[in-house]
Amino acid sequence: MSEGDSVGDSVHGKPSVVYRFFTRLGQIYQSWLDKSTPYTAVRWVVTLGLSFVYMIRVYLLQGWYIVTYALGIYHLNLFIAFLSPKVDPSLMEDSGTAGAIGVLSRLLYASTILG
Repeated sequence: MSEGDSVGDSVHGKPSVVYRFFTRLGQIYQSWLDKSTPYTAVRWVVTLGLSFVYMIRVYLLQGWYIVTYALGIYHLNLFIAFLSPKVDPSLMEDSGTAGAIGVLSRLLYASTILG
């Protein structure tokens, strides 16, 4: 690996101007997010307002329907992921004899995956 191959490094080992710019931009963005965390109602109002402005823009320009459709599918996917439990309760073990069979099947599955 040569000197300038790592991410954000210039040839002389110092971070490049572009890397420092985007790092600083990310820090400013995170700072604004941290400051806005306690204001839940304001964040919802701003989000709904921006969504309304976007819908008006799409309506007035008579375009961007495919982008809006894709954005709607993306938001629906995020909403479904938010509502779904991280662990599927139907896969949880019972205290009966079915637990041993479940453990055995998981071990067998893991051994076929791991080789």
